Amino acid sequence: RALAYRFCQMLHTVWWGQVALIFYRPWVVMSYYAVLLLPLSVALYGWASLLKPLYWLVPPAGSIFQPRSFGHATKMHLIVSMLAPFIPGLTYILVTVSKATGYHYRHHTGWYRTWYDTIRNAGASQAMHMQQYSHIFFEVWSLLAALASVVYIVWTIKLLTCCCCWPAEEDNSSQLFRDLVAHIEQAASQRLLAAGTSSSNAVVDGTSQATSFPEPVKLVTMFDKTSLACFGHLWLPGALLRVLVVLLLDLVTDTYAWGKFLGAGHYLFAAFLATVAWTSTLIQMKRGFWQTLGSILRESEAAGVMTQDLVSLVDTEKNMETLVALVVQTYAFSFAGLNSLTSMCVACFSVGLSLYGLSSYVVDVVDVVNCVELK
Repeated sequence: RALAYRFCQMLHTVWWGQVALIFYRPWVVMSYYAVLLLPLSVALYGWASLLKPLYWLVPPAGSIFQPRSFGHATKMHLIVSMLAPFIPGLTYILVTVSKATGYHYRHHTGWYRTWYDTIRNAGASQAMHMQQYSHIFFEVWSLLAALASVVYIVWTIKLLTCCCCWPAEEDNSSQLFRDLVAHIEQAASQRLLAAGTSSSNAVVDGTSQATSFPEPVKLVTMFDKTSLACFGHLWLPGALLRVLVVLLLDLVTDTYAWGKFLGAGHYLFAAFLATVAWTSTLIQMKRGFWQTLGSILRESEAAGVMTQDLVSLVDTEKNMETLVALVVQTYAFSFAGLNSLTSMCVACFSVGLSLYGLSSYVVDVVDVVNCVELK
């Protein structure tokens, strides 16, 4: 539920912001978002949010673990972050309508023409219409973003109007959550000791002899055995294998993307994407995550939960890379490098993968962590 909400929110926010980048210069769009969202982000998260652009877009409220009511700053952030992506699009619609009615800004020789020529991104919009598959890519994601916007706006309005109608939360819910985490850590430590694969970086040492997890918690494995009436027993990819596949696919698609930008002569896009992708990868290699990936996966399967090393590996990929990679790809793919149906399909898959990674990261760091602290 939380992942669905955050996926719609990220698609709504990032895509319509990218549409604004197509028609207006990047410094104009970035300044616009900073003026609207930065003060609210500082009010909710503190001055540390200056270095975390994700917190500019995401207020500390999601679809689960809600507080009984929102503060005024949270409500304002929800409303502004919901409406902000539409405002640049409305101004572009007004210009388009004025052209259709016979009015054109070039008829003016005064300040309006100078101002509009300064802020519009003429090169990007012209290049997009010159490439067939880039235009299709833009239209497909615009349609998906429109559907996501409908879901996101209705869901957010429901949060704003019904949050005070929800039943009161238990006063000790935060302590119950911490007790649940401690129980899981202790059980995972005992499972590791029993399997003989425990390491200093696996999980926190526990003193309980219990190795069973609470009822809502499912063991993470490489493969899950599922029984179906028609097919008998099937071995399906488990949580660990899905994490590994998504991680590797993200690396491959990002490499493909900046390779396409480089081949198309868009060196700035390629440099941005390659720098971010390789920075996170080199940090992971410096910490030894890739060198010991096999043992990390074995420890996680033995423990039944993702160990600290695996969590750090995944979070490094999502935290440092996903937001920048998503913004760069959605902006650049609209007019750069899509010269075939195959490249367009890979670009769509890469953007969808980045959206999934960013949404799941927001659920982890905002919906779970922040909302528990709010209690």
